[in-house]
Amino acid sequence: MAEGRTEHRPDPRSLEQLLAPVSPSEFLESYADRRALLIPGGADKFASLGFDVGQFFEAAERLDPGGNRLKAAGKAANEAERYIAIQPQQARSLFDAGLTVCAAGLSDAHPALGAFAEGVRFALSIPDLRFNAYLSPDGSGFNLHYDVQPIFLIQIAGAKRWWYSAQPVTPMPRRYSSAWEQKPALESLEQTTLTPGDVLYLPAFTWHRARADGFSLGITLGTKGAHNEPLRTTLDQAPCFGPWPECGPQPPLEPTSLRGDAVPEAAREYLEAQLAWLRRYAEGLTVEDLWATWVRQLQVPLGPRVGLEDDHLTSEDQLVPETGFPVYVTGLPDGGVRVDRATRNARFGADAATAVGQILARRKPFSVADGVAEIGRDGLTRTESRRVLRELVTIGALRRATS
Repeated sequence: MAEGRTEHRPDPRSLEQLLAPVSPSEFLESYADRRALLIPGGADKFASLGFDVGQFFEAAERLDPGGNRLKAAGKAANEAERYIAIQPQQARSLFDAGLTVCAAGLSDAHPALGAFAEGVRFALSIPDLRFNAYLSPDGSGFNLHYDVQPIFLIQIAGAKRWWYSAQPVTPMPRRYSSAWEQKPALESLEQTTLTPGDVLYLPAFTWHRARADGFSLGITLGTKGAHNEPLRTTLDQAPCFGPWPECGPQPPLEPTSLRGDAVPEAAREYLEAQLAWLRRYAEGLTVEDLWATWVRQLQVPLGPRVGLEDDHLTSEDQLVPETGFPVYVTGLPDGGVRVDRATRNARFGADAATAVGQILARRKPFSVADGVAEIGRDGLTRTESRRVLRELVTIGALRRATS
């Protein structure tokens, strides 16, 4: 490993650090999805994350400019802040001008935050979990609302005042919080001011309001497991259930037949065949089938969504295949291969397929230079060979070996 470079790997013990001194078992039995939990901490509780205002801006500048990840808002009288999309290079100047800057999924671009979030996700066995980050000037914040997923609010620097209900409003509201004509009075809510190291857990659908006190840098760990989309996606990609229905191509239809509610006969025949296949597919599934596909996704860390150090591989860097979690290699019709690790994958052409399989079969560290030479034996240039290694590192199939 290159001198001065720190590897950040998911650790399920991150959940213990997040909740301390509350134990994970006490949290799951008494608070998760039931009631709010305030955990006072010390200023050094999250020092190992190495995250501060400077790191906020550096990570924000690594986000995809076209990903709509960054927003800014000024204080608005008697209403929630109204956010507008901004570009990474605008973040510093807009905060200096007195605006709040929100970075969605900032853990994708900050290795320590990403590893911490993945450790908590792995310990809780939930499909997805990331950090948003909020850098706010004095007095800025959100008006009363609830989120549709549970959240952990972590204070990093400064202070933020919170109003929150002790329990969720209902098990499953049928409308957005903004649609409620009558919201609870602030006087009826719990109140606290978070300072560095403090954590506030709020179940889904818990009313809350926030205001920065002086200034505030906070990170919000948001779970995404309150719906069935991850399971649906996993099933859709699972080869064990066979391909989707092959009922021939969709039939051509006359434009005039698309008017009204009547289903054209050609379309009806095609859709009935599709529906019959789906019914047979569903009838053949068992809970064990669903669990097998679900747990494959839950128990494998996702890794960073933004390339962090992949372009900085040196010839001396030592790499080793990831053996702690499954990596799947699937042959493609064109002779290439697809490498899957959790929800991330990379495709390689036939000219790299053999070398990719051989590299992933290794059990001992090897240098980038050796890997480039091995891939190049099949005719790829050095640049193309290095790109293959970078792809494998990016999806987590390869990792840098620790010294």
